[in-house]
Amino acid sequence: MNILYDLYISITEEECGKEYWTEHLIGTFKTKEEAITAMKEAMSEGRPFSIPECEPRIHEVELIGEIMDGNSVYRFLGYNQEGEMIESPYYAEKDTAIQAFLMKKKNTPKQGWCLNTYKLG
Repeated sequence: MNILYDLYISITEEECGKEYWTEHLIGTFKTKEEAITAMKEAMSEGRPFSIPECEPRIHEVELIGEIMDGNSVYRFLGYNQEGEMIESPYYAEKDTAIQAFLMKKKNTPKQGWCLNTYKLG
């Protein structure tokens, strides 16, 4: 099974007098080592995520197919009727991602869907 690595950094933010956690996707990487390097850079002194309250998370996500040319992968997101997020694996080929996206969209009651392109690194 092929795996990609998403790097997220969470931070407490304040809006209208209320604090809440927001999670930022920093990037998607081919190796865990690349994700760790990016995490160290994003959290280094003088960077936006250098404050102690930031919490990094590296999440493994399945990759369908093989990345042959280029550095882009595809993934779709949606919400079911209960408001729960549905996230697909990553797809190496756009046509395969579109087919899976249309099938999931057809078979799952939803509120909103999107098909995204992610540049690796």
